[in-house]
Amino acid sequence: MTSISENFQSLRSRNQCALIPFITAGDPDLETTAEALRLLDRNGADFIELGVPYSDPLADGPVIQAAATRALQKGTTLEQVLEMVGAVSPSLKAPLILLPLLQVQPKFQPRCEQLRDYHNQPFDIQVDWD
Repeated sequence: MTSISENFQSLRSRNQCALIPFITAGDPDLETTAEALRLLDRNGADFIELGVPYSDPLADGPVIQAAATRALQKGTTLEQVLEMVGAVSPSLKAPLILLPLLQVQPKFQPRCEQLRDYHNQPFDIQVDWD
């Protein structure tokens, strides 16, 4: 898997735009999410954004709100998403960008940093832990 910055540099050097699909983890379930990540990667995604469902997705549009609601109704948790990411990301070429709701997740900082270090930055976590 290439890093996010390496991937952007490569695209820029070829004067190409990036294909960056977004999916919500756990919709319809985590097994399907894992397969969708592999499928998007095999079919040319340059980056993949993975949304972590949360209970108050008001900033998102109706489609993402509905996907997050369905995932939460099935019991999807951040811990389960991180476990799935840890299992799937080594097989992906495209960098995975994890998009969680940041205000409620500092307790997951050690696990996120462990995945980032172990997989040589397979996904980016947009967060300031301080």
